[in-house]
Amino acid sequence: MMIANSTRENVCSDGPLLYILIGCFSFIVLVFVALGAVWLRKYRSLVRSVEDLRRNRSLLCGASHHDTPVTFLSLKEEEEEEILAQTLLQQSSTVHSSSRRLWRGLQQDPHFTTSDLNLLQLIKAGKEGVFYQARMTRGTCKGHSMFTCKISKEGVRAKHVDMEVSIMKKLMHHKNVLQLLDWNTTQEPYILIMEYVSLGTLRTFLQTNRVQLSSDSELQNLLTVASYHIALAMQHLRSKM
Repeated sequence: MMIANSTRENVCSDGPLLYILIGCFSFIVLVFVALGAVWLRKYRSLVRSVEDLRRNRSLLCGASHHDTPVTFLSLKEEEEEEILAQTLLQQSSTVHSSSRRLWRGLQQDPHFTTSDLNLLQLIKAGKEGVFYQARMTRGTCKGHSMFTCKISKEGVRAKHVDMEVSIMKKLMHHKNVLQLLDWNTTQEPYILIMEYVSLGTLRTFLQTNRVQLSSDSELQNLLTVASYHIALAMQHLRSKM
């Protein structure tokens, strides 16, 4: 009786471990079965692809009597590509010649020199130039008695200034965009004359009038109107680019 009881106790103590081993073995078998099924499916698809390739190859070999028209079509396409390349080269040469004419047109005889300017007040110093409030010593600049004068710094290339002039000329007239009035890029320092904005930039205006604006009950409406005009200016810039 003592031997039988000890045997039962050993079986009971080893029971959970046996179940765990059986579960692990079953899981491994299922994994191998799943991998085998996936491999078999890929093998069948590979065999099907090989058969399709062989079938297409036999069709191409059977259609060998159509080789001459295909060659004719390829030659025709090559001729069309050559004609297209020649057309693009002609267009590019036209663009280059027109751009050279543009640079010549920008480098016109200046209507003023530095001696014709009366610099009144420094507005700001930028990375490539210094901005002044200025006026002509005699007369006006296209009807403007007061204007903003940008004088380029030393080392700024004339071509870069000409590019800036061409962009501002392309924008044409818009009430929300600063207008270019005149320029001189024939000698250093290069000079651009633009409209004078008496209230300065939006940032300067907000900083200067911060106290008055913060106490204004209509501040939200004023900022909305300013944002609307900025949006109009950006829309105009987008239409010209």
